[in-house]
Amino acid sequence: MSKKMSSNTRNKIISTILVTSSVWLMAIAGAYYVSEYANINLPTLNKNSKAPVIIAKRVINEGELINEGDIEEKIIPINNIAKNTINVKKDLIGKITVNKLEPNEQIKKYDVTLKENQNNTLRPYSIPIKLENLSDLSINSNDFIDVMVVYPKNNNAKTKQVKSSDVVAAKLKVEYMADTSGNIVKHIGNGESEGQKTPSLLVVKASLEEIQSIEQARREGNLLFLKYSDKNARKTNVTYSK
Repeated sequence: MSKKMSSNTRNKIISTILVTSSVWLMAIAGAYYVSEYANINLPTLNKNSKAPVIIAKRVINEGELINEGDIEEKIIPINNIAKNTINVKKDLIGKITVNKLEPNEQIKKYDVTLKENQNNTLRPYSIPIKLENLSDLSINSNDFIDVMVVYPKNNNAKTKQVKSSDVVAAKLKVEYMADTSGNIVKHIGNGESEGQKTPSLLVVKASLEEIQSIEQARREGNLLFLKYSDKNARKTNVTYSK
């Protein structure tokens, strides 16, 4: 005669059945999930997507202060964007270049540094020019110039300016003149230049304080550039208006 099954044994069997059933149910559910969702297309970044970057508009030499006119935003394919490229103009304006930048070159974070603390440190500075603003069409590298601002007549009335003009930076050394592509323009006399290129940029050595004065003057009036006839003179031979 068989012995009756003990309650402990019965409970173990029931537990085993429940666990086995749970495992099977989970397996069935997992298989259903895979069959339903395995082929879902997750969003991916299109290789043809584009994004903004900041590039140099001209040759920007090492140590130059970056102005708004020196750079521009360009939209290019993301696959062509270099690592650590800066994509906001305001993050570059007023900073100093660490490396020389070529036209259309993407500007990276390590290409620039913060403004130097010493205001008297000289660095290259580019000023947009027109031929009619030059006192002497033979200005070349290593010449010295004064930068003058001529205030508009209506500005004098509104701001009660005492002077119609003023010198904003004195005896700056000319590094070179360049055309719109950044190519150096060298004058050969009588206002003519090699290859008949028209200069559009005047690059000088200036301190941060002088640069700030010139930038302010550009907003207030028209700039004139006066050449020193004598490099040993303390000022140009031009009589400034009062």
